[in-house]
Amino acid sequence: MNVEIFPTKKLPPIQSIDGDYCYTQSALILSMMADGETVLKNCNKSIDTERTVDFMRSLGCSAGIENNVVRINSDGKLILPDSRMMVYDGELYPLSIIIGLLAGLNKSFSLQYSKRINQDMIDRIIETFNKNGIDLFHEADSRTIIIRSATDLPVKTKLHTSNSCEKNSLLMFGVSSGIPVVIREMAPAAAHLESVAGQFGISLEINEPGSKLIEDPDDPRRKIRVAAADYRRELVLSPGTEVRPAELSAPFSSDTISSFLTLAVLLKKEIILDNVLLNSERMKFLDHLKAIGSEVIIRNRKSETGLKFGTITVHCKNIKARKFAGEHTSVLIDNVPFMALMAVPGSGTTIIRGVSEFNEWGVRPLQEIAENFERMGVKCGILEDGLIIEGTGEVNGADFGPFKNRKIALIFYLAALVGQGVSTFSGFESISEYYPDFASLTQGSIGSRTIARRGA
Repeated sequence: MNVEIFPTKKLPPIQSIDGDYCYTQSALILSMMADGETVLKNCNKSIDTERTVDFMRSLGCSAGIENNVVRINSDGKLILPDSRMMVYDGELYPLSIIIGLLAGLNKSFSLQYSKRINQDMIDRIIETFNKNGIDLFHEADSRTIIIRSATDLPVKTKLHTSNSCEKNSLLMFGVSSGIPVVIREMAPAAAHLESVAGQFGISLEINEPGSKLIEDPDDPRRKIRVAAADYRRELVLSPGTEVRPAELSAPFSSDTISSFLTLAVLLKKEIILDNVLLNSERMKFLDHLKAIGSEVIIRNRKSETGLKFGTITVHCKNIKARKFAGEHTSVLIDNVPFMALMAVPGSGTTIIRGVSEFNEWGVRPLQEIAENFERMGVKCGILEDGLIIEGTGEVNGADFGPFKNRKIALIFYLAALVGQGVSTFSGFESISEYYPDFASLTQGSIGSRTIARRGA
């Protein structure tokens, strides 16, 4: 569907924020291993929730969605189809967990996946499994993963990626197979799956060795701080952990929260968001907002079911162009599109480096960002590990899309909402299917009109 989008100077009302995508997908897939009824409230409303629920039903689980609540009944024993061929049409994040789940069953069958998935990421997951004695094979031409046999030996490995998919896949393998798994992360990666696992009774020990003070070898009178170990985090999954059914509620959608914050920065408006999950990724994103000139205040901090929440207030008057690299960008790899868009109205050059793995998140996402920036009159160069963006001082509307990646579509929908002039948007399904609550709020409540074009 093609639409015309008229810009607005107002923020949409902050209400009816649906549940987080990664939290919802993690909870749904874990619930298949539990014996009993799991209830997930405030589930994410994207099309992938329906896809995952359909996939669960194909494995013998009973699952239904009503009024943002998913009820799943399982006996923890999955039933494979006689054909030994399965299809999952969702995105990379749930697919990576599903691969681990199925590999842990130690049975031979095939899994086909969507054309939206970057095959390089599938190759990386398969390679990681093979190195640990788990026999998987990737038929790229047919987009099929062939699962042959698992190992009965403990898995102990180091991961050097800031993309969480390899880690999630291995952890889910351990849950499904009952085999102990030890993962040492050399770079920080998002902790969505492990934040949900504890609510299902899964015993997962997380160690962060941090740093220590030692004598400076060049000056014995001084001390220097060095890493206490050669890894950032260690995750230890105990063998044979029983997965218990749970009743849980998904926190607000991370992408929707980032969208509201980005809109506020672009419009130079103050925004207050209540009950926001303050995980490490969100705190780093707030640090990024401070770095580009925003005032950030956190109030009403609290803890619920092991997660930290709070009320955040953000106000940005002038956006600063900066250079970002290293851990700043690796932790924020899922938020690279928002960082790129917020660089546009800045005055000067913004450089975002150290995000080469973001290109594996989807199908040429950095190229997609650069191409649509060009339509806005923004100079954007693609580096081997990031982007260089020349700020224009303002955001202009343009003819956007069509898009291969949902999150890239989302940021250019934000650009259309605040840009100067009328924008056209090709493939609005990327927004309405993956971000239905946000699409509804912005279309119906802020005076911005969307008009279906004839022949669309």
